[in-house]
Amino acid sequence: MTTPMHQTPRPSTNLNSELEALLKTTRLCQAPRSITELTTTMELGRAFHDIFKSYRALYEKAGIRGDIRLYNLRYWRRDGSTRGALLDLDDLDEKPRPFPMSAREQRPYMAYMALELLDRIDAGRPLPVHHDIYRIDLESLFYIVLAVSCHYCNGKQIKTEEWPFLRTADLRMEKSNFLFRGVIPAPTPNFPGFKGLNQSLRALFREGFIAQADAREEGPGMSNFDRKTLGGVVTFDTFEAILDRHLALWTGVPLSDNSRQEHLEP
Repeated sequence: MTTPMHQTPRPSTNLNSELEALLKTTRLCQAPRSITELTTTMELGRAFHDIFKSYRALYEKAGIRGDIRLYNLRYWRRDGSTRGALLDLDDLDEKPRPFPMSAREQRPYMAYMALELLDRIDAGRPLPVHHDIYRIDLESLFYIVLAVSCHYCNGKQIKTEEWPFLRTADLRMEKSNFLFRGVIPAPTPNFPGFKGLNQSLRALFREGFIAQADAREEGPGMSNFDRKTLGGVVTFDTFEAILDRHLALWTGVPLSDNSRQEHLEP
């Protein structure tokens, strides 16, 4: 981000209404920075929650799907508080994505891609240019925060990520194994609280994929299965309930209505 310190950046269409109002009426204490620079469970957790809320507001109020990739997940500090934002920084990217990209160039972007999209690529089917399945983006958001909490410490990457270097078929297999039976990596010393959050989010998606597999085995009944939410398992409300639950554990703030039901790792 190239916006000078103390200067309000140009509002993006990829911000929720609350954030847009803030950008128009106040001066930021700093330009939005990468969430990889955050150093505590509380800071990353609050930023993660804000980013999710930004995405949800865009989708529900404007029918827009925010661009979920690590470069666009940002935070800033104001009056001692950390806030997260989902920004569309493609126009400001110092290294814009080449188009069309080679298979090797696509790998860093596929690292956080939802399993369903990897299945299409591995099967040789084209990716949909537009889709309205927000659950796919929530899965990508989970992968990104998993990577940040397990590979970054004190603003630096201290562990090498394997997923960005895998071929499509290997990445698909690795993610499938991770979702159903793999070991969740331990968070770095900065983010110990994310151990439980990562377990709960993984359990949420696993429950949804198992429900989808069960529906497929039933044959004709699959037509009544809500593929967009994996049978109603992965929704905005269930995802937010998990975030609220863990934020409440970290802050002591009472749970919201969305947090009454928690998905726990068996």
